[in-house]
Amino acid sequence: MLIPQLVEVTVEQGILRGERVPAPDNGVPYDAFRGIPYAQKPVGPLRFKAPRPPEPWEGVRLALEEGPVASQLSGGALAGSEDCLYLNVFTPQVPSSKTSHDHRVGAPWPIMFWLHPGGFSTGSGSPKVNGPELLVAKNVVVVTINYRLGAFGFLSLESPAATGNYGLKDMLAALRWVNKNGGAFGGNVDQITLFGSSSGAAAIQYFQLSPAAKGLFHRGISVSGSCLNPANVTLNPRERVLRLARLLGANEEVFRDDQELLRFLRDQPAEAIVEASVAIAIPEDLTFGTKFMFQPTSEKGLKPDDPEDDIIVPGWPRELMKQGRVSRVPLIIGVMEEEMLFVDLSTWTEYLKGSPEVLAKFDEHLEQIIPPDLRPAYPDGSKKLKDALQRIRNFYFNGGSVCEATKYDYYKVRSSHVGTL
Repeated sequence: MLIPQLVEVTVEQGILRGERVPAPDNGVPYDAFRGIPYAQKPVGPLRFKAPRPPEPWEGVRLALEEGPVASQLSGGALAGSEDCLYLNVFTPQVPSSKTSHDHRVGAPWPIMFWLHPGGFSTGSGSPKVNGPELLVAKNVVVVTINYRLGAFGFLSLESPAATGNYGLKDMLAALRWVNKNGGAFGGNVDQITLFGSSSGAAAIQYFQLSPAAKGLFHRGISVSGSCLNPANVTLNPRERVLRLARLLGANEEVFRDDQELLRFLRDQPAEAIVEASVAIAIPEDLTFGTKFMFQPTSEKGLKPDDPEDDIIVPGWPRELMKQGRVSRVPLIIGVMEEEMLFVDLSTWTEYLKGSPEVLAKFDEHLEQIIPPDLRPAYPDGSKKLKDALQRIRNFYFNGGSVCEATKYDYYKVRSSHVGTL
């Protein structure tokens, strides 16, 4: 059994001890520091609040294991913890180990900051899912993070008491941490690239629209995701919170004051909130078939009660873009062939099980594909709506019905990645 070669680095909070990892596939070793706290634990009175700066520690902190993933449903089972604000750093070599025989030259190296997919409700930054080996072999410092998901990350009362977007604020706190400490790992904090897929891709675009994130990153790569996608935005967040509280047993007196409502929700077990967050879905919520009830939302006009809170989404994304309120950083946007098949893979599964009525219903109400904030421009029964739906059929479904087109397309791409939530 190989004994790991330990390496140390000093960051703002204290000394971290990581390990030198031999990369099995390409034979290029790298230094790994896992489970680094970038904010205080968002538990108890800090549930549904903006992240607090991390606290220092005495002595040496081991950074050999990943931190807990965020509370979520994974494969239908409860997983994770509210105590999830940890990041991982993988670097070709920390400056403190320059005397080693395999010294890597060229530092400081560019930093790539990964934002994982999962509909802002599932997933993690675990390197077991998205490993850093290929990038660190090219002399890149890779950062992956966990952040609050679902109601814990995106519950909003649309009021100063709970402005929402705490998951995005977690990401911002991690990004600030990297700006302060990235140099200790051999990273160039003037060359930070955000990259992510699906909801992670949408988050990058939210940061482009956020004055709070300006200057903290310099490039972006968004794959298969957009902040304009209705699956990545919540238009009626308060109403969903009220449904959640009622399902958890709140009495009507709680709803008279937002602070009382928050106290009630802070007293609920995390597991109960995770399960109830799925159960509150109603048909009007199920855009593109997703049951994820809590995503980013607008904080326009809000002045938080919490002095540590940043307004990170100052308006609806489409409006901000039209107003030109976008950070001018280079952005690569990527999609995949057959991207539309992400609409709801369970729908295709049910169809193949002999339930064609599932797809038939979707085909009958194809107008639900049009984003809610654009629907007023396409009135029911109008020629404009009919023309738009026909263009959608032509582009995605060979001009015909969803049922016939997808029967072939499902088999064609079933073994490939056809998009994420």
